[in-house]
This record gives sequence, C-alpha cells and structure tokens, in this order.
Amino acid sequence: MLLLGRSYTAEQALEMGLINAVVPDAELEDEARQWAAELAIRSASSLRLVKLGLNGLGDMLRVAANHEAGIVSKAVAAPGYQEEVGGFFRTSKEARRPVPAPDRVRS
Repeated sequence: MLLLGRSYTAEQALEMGLINAVVPDAELEDEARQWAAELAIRSASSLRLVKLGLNGLGDMLRVAANHEAGIVSKAVAAPGYQEEVGGFFRTSKEARRPVPAPDRVRS
C-alpha cells in the first residue's frame, strides 16, 4: 500500500479489513456509543493488555518515522532530487493524484 500510494474508498478499506465499519456521518456517534458499550462489558485486564500492545505500536511508528526522516535527508542530498521534485510540481494536480486501486475480482 505504501509503495503504490493508491487511494481507497471506504468500501474497499472495509473489504480489506483496514476498518471495521462504514457508517453515515449522522449515525457515527450512535455507532461509537454501541462500540463503547460493547467494550465496557469486556474484561478490563484484557483490554488493558491490548491497549499496552497498541501503545507499543506507537513507539514502533516513532522509530519508523525517525528512520524515514533519515532516508528523506539522504534523498534531498541526492543528485537530481531538486529537478525531480520540480517536475512533480510542474504537473497538474489531476496528474499528481494517487492512482486508484483497481477493483479486484476474487473467485
């Protein structure tokens, strides 16, 4: 996903398992309350452990972001970088949009 830079619709993200639900804006608060009510009856210690794990992911993302910053620093210093970036911004906005993901037919 990161390498292709494609845009995905909410329905595609749902199909891929990236998100749990797609709801209209008007129903969002009710949906969130239903999820909160479901979480409230779960084991507090289990939820705490899951949250600790998710917080650890945030630490890993910070490490990855720092790594990416180092890579960007090297890219900026590379020969031809300024011309490539300039070429990108000389294109129209439509031409710069991410390529949409193709619909996949699964059999």
